[in-house]
Amino acid sequence: MALQQITVPHLATYSFGVGVDRLSGTAMNLAVNPTPQPPVVSGANQGFEVSRISSTSDLQEKLGIDVDASYGCAAFGTGISARFSFARESDVHSASLFLAVTADVHLADLSIAECTLTAAASSVVDRPDIFSGTYGDMFARACRTGGFFVGLIRVETFDDAEATSIEAQLHGSYGAFDATATGKFKEITTEHNVNVYCKLYAEGGPPLQLSDPGDPALLLQAANTWMAAMQADPTQYARPYEWTLAPLSIAEGPLPLNQAQIEGAQDVLKFCADQRVALDDQLNLLTWWIQHPDRYDWSGAPNLLQEATQAASGTQIDLDTVTQCASAAMDDPATALMPAAYAAGKGIAYPAGQMPTALPKPFPGPAMIFDQTNFAGHSQILRIGSYDNALGQITVGNDAIRSLQVPPGLVVRLYQHFHFQGEFIDIREDTADLNTWDASTSSLIVYSATDTPPRTTIVVLNQLPNNDNWDGPFWIFSASDGMQSEPDMVIRSALIPDGMVVTFYSGPDYTGARRDYTQDTLDVGDNEPGQYSFIVWDAQQGMPPH
Repeated sequence: MALQQITVPHLATYSFGVGVDRLSGTAMNLAVNPTPQPPVVSGANQGFEVSRISSTSDLQEKLGIDVDASYGCAAFGTGISARFSFARESDVHSASLFLAVTADVHLADLSIAECTLTAAASSVVDRPDIFSGTYGDMFARACRTGGFFVGLIRVETFDDAEATSIEAQLHGSYGAFDATATGKFKEITTEHNVNVYCKLYAEGGPPLQLSDPGDPALLLQAANTWMAAMQADPTQYARPYEWTLAPLSIAEGPLPLNQAQIEGAQDVLKFCADQRVALDDQLNLLTWWIQHPDRYDWSGAPNLLQEATQAASGTQIDLDTVTQCASAAMDDPATALMPAAYAAGKGIAYPAGQMPTALPKPFPGPAMIFDQTNFAGHSQILRIGSYDNALGQITVGNDAIRSLQVPPGLVVRLYQHFHFQGEFIDIREDTADLNTWDASTSSLIVYSATDTPPRTTIVVLNQLPNNDNWDGPFWIFSASDGMQSEPDMVIRSALIPDGMVVTFYSGPDYTGARRDYTQDTLDVGDNEPGQYSFIVWDAQQGMPPH
């Protein structure tokens, strides 16, 4: 059976009638008389789309790369197209959200109708070895003209759930990707406190450049500029962007001496191309985890971060092995082997890159507080941690929080007073109106729903009664520094969280009558300097030292 025609991306070295090596995609000498039939042009076909990209394979599809249609041709070696490079360098992985903005203009298909060898090629038809070494076994018969644009937006999330959540919020607004959609995109990505990175690839159209890769609006502008130029002057901007390679045998060239071997090598190249895509995705995900260790919980297995690092190194080895296997198949089709057999013959472990036995778990996405109900007004992003307005850490203001958004897996504990004191409430879901807790928060803690709830183990002692620490001085003590045998301060009220105790003695050095306080107390009496002593202790840790 004769070799089948294949479809490959445009290379600068391709033109009508040029011979091509089927396995590598390398252009060779002119083999067929280049007389393409003038097309019958009925108008341009064009399209515009925004869609999610979940894998390198998805991106390759948007770039017009079809491994099945090309049988792996031009996927490896020096003939690799810029599209393959763009796809691989985009570092697609499943933890972040990737969106492709694609536009294409298809003007016409040109094709050589009557395929005849050039005189030079005809002269060596009876020498198949010389013929194939000079002209290859395929030739560029038909091309698709026009152009296409692919813009890639990477929204740097840290797990598929967060990526899907953002995509769901964007869905329906980015269909046309107009100015309104761009504004919505910025609003949502700001709300989630995520970074955005854009890049583009185009064949045909005017030269384009993104001055700020972090601004999706500029990508929109570039896409619109490209489409407008293609519509306004297709003659100037249209380019060949896809070629159909046909076997030289249809132009009465000789059949390859090793046709069966070539077909076997094709199977190897196609398998290697598919394997490389899967390995690229695996390496991209591992690299993302390793580069952002603080955003993941690595406690699922001992030495999990080290295991992921080793997996990344092994995956890179597997990529090298696949590339070497494909190269060997192109160099010597007779000995083409699948990667596992090739590696075994070379004494190389394959696969060397095994995913970790347990995967790191992303910490939940940030919570967000607002100084108006219904998630309006000034806002602040809050990741896991403690925020005390006594230190100016709540930027929407003191006693100002009126609504908040809490993603699954997080809890926000709101405290009535500074220093995580007073009454508190745990918020576990989006709350559009805090109602009785409206504008009543002076400190807060964001923690994981799987963690032990936080516990305050400090007390606040105030000089003024009624726990007034706005108008007078206050002091903070814990069990570790709370033994004061002869204090030099006046204390008249105390903020004491659950489980903590302040024991006052009527005399210095822990002498005299003893009074224990176990809760917020508006009046602890007049405790004058030099006339009393006290101990702060944790009832959950046992009795005080005196």
